[in-house]
Amino acid sequence: MSYRKAKGDPWENIEDRYNVNNVVTGKVTGIIKQGAFVELEEGVEGFVPVSEISWKRIDEPGEILKIGEKVKVKILKIDKENRKITLSIKRTQENPWERALKELKPDSIVSGTIKKIVNSGVVVEVEEYDVEGFVPNNHLLSEPETGKALNLVVLRIDPDEVFGGRMILSEKRYEERKNIEEYKKMVEKESSQKSIGDLLKKNGE
Repeated sequence: MSYRKAKGDPWENIEDRYNVNNVVTGKVTGIIKQGAFVELEEGVEGFVPVSEISWKRIDEPGEILKIGEKVKVKILKIDKENRKITLSIKRTQENPWERALKELKPDSIVSGTIKKIVNSGVVVEVEEYDVEGFVPNNHLLSEPETGKALNLVVLRIDPDEVFGGRMILSEKRYEERKNIEEYKKMVEKESSQKSIGDLLKKNGE
């Protein structure tokens, strides 16, 4: 007697239970660098690519997932012939980039915290929008430290098919704008004081 044969092949009528865009709950059964395996039911397992785990870029799926953890997943693709199901965790959640792309433009000012230091710059967490941005080395003013808060100017922000969006930021540009604003205020103040002085002198005459 075969228990498996008696129970039947779960892939035989897979389309009766699962369809593309369905949101279902599964259990994480394996984690590798490329993503995570999620069991939907006995005999049916899907795969979540690392790019579909979070709207933020992650190096290792194990940073935010644990084996045995139950997760909500969205079905992206079903390949019945090869017994493969592609899943997404992040697409069951609100995309934070929708608000960021709507409200932020080049020259917008934001604050961020350095999350990761790489060879070409730093990755910062823009907490107000719950998204990440990148500051190239030539747009940093001081030695970067993880956890350090920065005032930044948006140089570029674009939608991205995989991660939702991409944003390039500049600490240097923020400081330049700050200096320009301070200079304008100083000139306005001096101009105002001169006008008052001229008026008093005129009245004295």
